[in-house]
Amino acid sequence: MRKSFRYVDLFAGIGGFHLAMDEISGGKAKCLMASEIDADAAKVYEDNFGMVPSGDIKSIGALPDGTEVVLGGFPCQTFSKAGKREGFSDARGTLFAEIVRLVKQFEGGVLSRKPKLLLLENVGNLLSHDGGNTWSVIRKELRGAGYTLNEEPFLLSPLQFGIPQSRTRAYIPCVRKDIYEGFLDLRFPFKKKLEPLEGILENEPEEPVLLTEKQETVLGIWDRFMGIVGHRPIGFPIWSDYFDGLSVERSNFPDWKKEFIRKNIALYQAHEPKLSDWLRNSGIRSFPPTWRKFEWQAGDAMQSVFEGIIQFRTSGIRVKRPNFFPALVAMVHLPYYGPLRRALTVRECARLQSFPDDYRFDESPQKAYRQLGNAVNVRVVRTVFESLLSFLKERGCSL
Repeated sequence: MRKSFRYVDLFAGIGGFHLAMDEISGGKAKCLMASEIDADAAKVYEDNFGMVPSGDIKSIGALPDGTEVVLGGFPCQTFSKAGKREGFSDARGTLFAEIVRLVKQFEGGVLSRKPKLLLLENVGNLLSHDGGNTWSVIRKELRGAGYTLNEEPFLLSPLQFGIPQSRTRAYIPCVRKDIYEGFLDLRFPFKKKLEPLEGILENEPEEPVLLTEKQETVLGIWDRFMGIVGHRPIGFPIWSDYFDGLSVERSNFPDWKKEFIRKNIALYQAHEPKLSDWLRNSGIRSFPPTWRKFEWQAGDAMQSVFEGIIQFRTSGIRVKRPNFFPALVAMVHLPYYGPLRRALTVRECARLQSFPDDYRFDESPQKAYRQLGNAVNVRVVRTVFESLLSFLKERGCSL
């Protein structure tokens, strides 16, 4: 495919796909149209690329003439583990059908008039959602629209490409059937080593988000807890509310929760009276319920909570070893880097998503964090698309 290929950017967000296409083509690829319903994200897109995205994809009558590539990270919340997982029963899930509608609406339904390639992205849970039915519907619809795609999407994370962020996503490359029909055996240049965190972290960030006094206090309390039970793999969430006396068998809790509570009680009893003193004197029960829960996911790799990467999540405080960051998510569970006692900055989150340092974000950090949580990883998208082009070129496919 020539460098000046023409594409549309659906569900464009703040432009991760656009950046990847610019990198692949050296800026020669032409974006014919972008679509993004979120006004704040659309403004960021305009600021960086000089084009105003269309709004609701449902209002788009047809793709521009000459569209060769369709890109889109269609809404994922309806399929995500973090959401209600309602799939196609959720209105956002039906937006996938808009992609199919647009690629079908070429004059007379002539196959050769349709875009040559599609590259779609969604959460990793897409494959298993609804017992596999959701993916089965998507695959059937895309094939019915005239495209070749594999039985399963490619599940890829930035970690596999040396980027210190764990974020598995489903990538769905599709090729028009008259160009290629068969298994897409794409090969990716995986890396064994992660880039050091020093390449992500800013030396002197402006207005860093520091741990608050209360956050420092509660982390210190859990640090003392780990000193009592030992810095080791635990394997279940710690729920301090259930340490000293819940009749598990008589509760109406589901079996999985009863089992976690039994493990918490056993841990507590194994370390009495030290944990009894900790529970009585630490003040842990004066904190919000989500801070009374704790997840140690660092095994025996650390000797302090403050050595790790920390998140204040709705499920509790989570601590992981500091070799890579957890997935950035739209819910803005900001990762805090324990050794520096501060959260990642917008620029650092952008680096984890492979956005360039000169990219301009929303002036509101909260909006910028959320937009980056919704964005695709630029390097991963670029790698998948380049691998697709190389695969087709090796087989003499005309693009």
